[in-house]
Amino acid sequence: MKNSFIKRYKDKPLYKDKNYLLVLAVFLLIFGIIGYTLFVDANSIDLKKKTSFHGTIEKTFHQKSSYYLKFSNRENWVKLKNFRNKSYPELDFNFMDIIEKGDLLSKEVNSDTIKLIRAEKTYSFLIEKYFN
Repeated sequence: MKNSFIKRYKDKPLYKDKNYLLVLAVFLLIFGIIGYTLFVDANSIDLKKKTSFHGTIEKTFHQKSSYYLKFSNRENWVKLKNFRNKSYPELDFNFMDIIEKGDLLSKEVNSDTIKLIRAEKTYSFLIEKYFN
């Protein structure tokens, strides 16, 4: 007795069989996510002491423990590791949970501090141990 998960008919082409559409959609979704992740990673710069940025956050993206920020005034994404917020208990514990679209972030060259500037307050985060 030969059973298969999806019945195939010899007179019907594969691309017209509706049972395969779900499988095709899942594969396209997986490849799309992998492609987007590779694109963002390839177009990102790592956070280093020489890295500087100042701008409004346009997009955020995270993959495992790496977080990517897209600024409105930069072409490349900035890659951040998952560092902790210990200085400001009123904010969330993870730095990336704090970040919102429209926030202003700033880091100067040879500085170990990222400044998060909001309308009501400026927060400074020490990031010296998270450099590559």
